[in-house]
Amino acid sequence: MNGQMQVPVHLRPRHRLARTAFAMSLGLLAWTGAASAQCSLTGTGTSVDPYQVGKFTDLVQVGLTCGMSATYKMTADIDTVGQAGQAFLPIGTNADTSAVFTGTFHGMGYSIKNLTINSLYELNVGLFGEVGNGTIDSLTVANANIVGKSNNVGGLAGLSQGNIVACYVSGVVNGGRNGIVGGLVGENNGTILRSRTLVLTNGDTGSYLCGLVGMNDTDGVIRNSYTSGSILSKVYNNIMGGVVGYNSGTVTGSYSTGRVNGGYISVVGGVVGENNGFVDSCWATGASVNSTLESQVGGVVGINDSASILSASYSSVPVACGSGCQVGGVVGVNNGAIHTSYSTDSVTGGTYSMVGGVTAQNGIGCTISFSYASGRLSGSDSTTVGGVVGENSGIIRTSYGSGIASANVYSRLGGV
Repeated sequence: MNGQMQVPVHLRPRHRLARTAFAMSLGLLAWTGAASAQCSLTGTGTSVDPYQVGKFTDLVQVGLTCGMSATYKMTADIDTVGQAGQAFLPIGTNADTSAVFTGTFHGMGYSIKNLTINSLYELNVGLFGEVGNGTIDSLTVANANIVGKSNNVGGLAGLSQGNIVACYVSGVVNGGRNGIVGGLVGENNGTILRSRTLVLTNGDTGSYLCGLVGMNDTDGVIRNSYTSGSILSKVYNNIMGGVVGYNSGTVTGSYSTGRVNGGYISVVGGVVGENNGFVDSCWATGASVNSTLESQVGGVVGINDSASILSASYSSVPVACGSGCQVGGVVGVNNGAIHTSYSTDSVTGGTYSMVGGVTAQNGIGCTISFSYASGRLSGSDSTTVGGVVGENSGIIRTSYGSGIASANVYSRLGGV
């Protein structure tokens, strides 16, 4: 098992999921049964005179009769409970390009409460379906119940290529098979700043799951954001992270305090499931990061891909996996670079697993520098356990492990 770890079972990124050609007679409606011939909101929709949104009937008109490129601001909390006969369709569906939200929505610190979406269609699902070159700021979506059967699913937006600033989502977000599911945004290719979630995120087989963003694309940037919810999957072949499921962009100054519990044959990380980009100054301090069997599990990152960088990050959460796993206090499998990162809690692997204080496996030519682990390391039968690395084919510089290491019969133990 020397060299870079090949993981034939896990998903590869599906950048820009295929848009459906789903044509609805109500395709541009935010809420069915809510059409209006003219915009009746107070204001003119400009940056100096935004449309005012203060009640449910105002919310109905956002992006519908008042335009996808207009500027809006909330003037009061809106509770969606009791709006009989109003089936929600996300603002900015992907029925056609004119339905993408490119305007500005100022939440002004107000909340949209008890939002429920149950989408049977392959749309981008969230309060906003697809956000183009637009901005959403200072908005709370409280006690949401969002269900999307496939594609991109998020509490605030299914897909965002714009700017999301100081937003918060709480509630439950569920995705279907092969979906991209995030507590805040399903798929992000824009910028997310100072945002957070307290969301229970669930998904089916073959999904990207996380507390904040399911997939962060190449141009995606996430800064100073966090999640305190739980990310759960009892099925297989998922990529799961506390903050991001799959990252090929930039994630900095962000953290998770919730549980990340994966099924079998999955990639699981306390902050990022799989990193193919840049992760810096991030941490996980939740209850647990674990998976059942044949998975790659790390306290910060599950798999750190080739040419990817993890720096100045740490985990203080117990990390565990069953048999046939690669389990690391910081990274499950490292095929890139780990700098100035550490783990302080226990790392446990089952039979036929690799266990490492920093990473379970360090690939050919891959580097670990100025990093350490101080938690207890435990292996079952036929395991490989190392204070820094379970199995090393790369370069280790100025790094150490100080925790107690133990394993059962037919195992290999190493201080480094």
